[in-house]
Amino acid sequence: MKTQEQVVFRPVVGKCYATHGRDYLGRRVMIVGASNYCEHYCDTTGCGMRCAHYGKNSLEIKGRVFDFGRHCERFTEVVYDRYRTGVIREKEPKWMRTFSRFYNSFFNGRTPTREGRNRLLDHLVCTEYVQGSVADNGYQTNRRMMESDWNFTCLEKHVSDNKPDVVIVWGAGSWREICRRTGIADVSSAIQEVKLGGCKVTLLHVPHPASFCKHGFDRKAFQRQLKTVGVKLVQKSN
Repeated sequence: MKTQEQVVFRPVVGKCYATHGRDYLGRRVMIVGASNYCEHYCDTTGCGMRCAHYGKNSLEIKGRVFDFGRHCERFTEVVYDRYRTGVIREKEPKWMRTFSRFYNSFFNGRTPTREGRNRLLDHLVCTEYVQGSVADNGYQTNRRMMESDWNFTCLEKHVSDNKPDVVIVWGAGSWREICRRTGIADVSSAIQEVKLGGCKVTLLHVPHPASFCKHGFDRKAFQRQLKTVGVKLVQKSN
């Protein structure tokens, strides 16, 4: 059984991020989600995925095979690949709606098409704070996993490798951990300037965009925050 410290989810680096990220959004932006959920989660103290999806290292949905990698290093890549293409199983649309609620908020005006959202994703880096999959729903996120030193070590490396200007952090748990480890005393302030992974970055905290979260994500408030930190809203919806 793998321990959490062996799991590193590779970030999803948009194909235009390095060359045109600042042109498109005004600043290079990294999205840090709270955690990935997996129906094969089986251990309350770590990732616990026994050989990645019952030893197959892959998942077949509607004729498409998604490769997670030997140690599930491609887990986040698979999540975003499925989101971009709309490949979904029955009773599974909630997490895709969560993604759309968040990414639609980068657009000024009408709700974007899938092509418009995919173009946005081409200019972002997307990753997760917790390195290791947690239970298969948001109510059971493991506190011990959230507080692991390994998460912050991996985040620092992702920032060092990709050098974003703005890091947008989903949810209260990951925000508290990042603040604690960067010496931020006032966790109530949603915008912070810090040094992370050897880079000077602007941290921006947003409520988790999932509909079940008590303190819900607000599109207009998020757009005001984006403007404050110098991120431009996308004007075209397709």
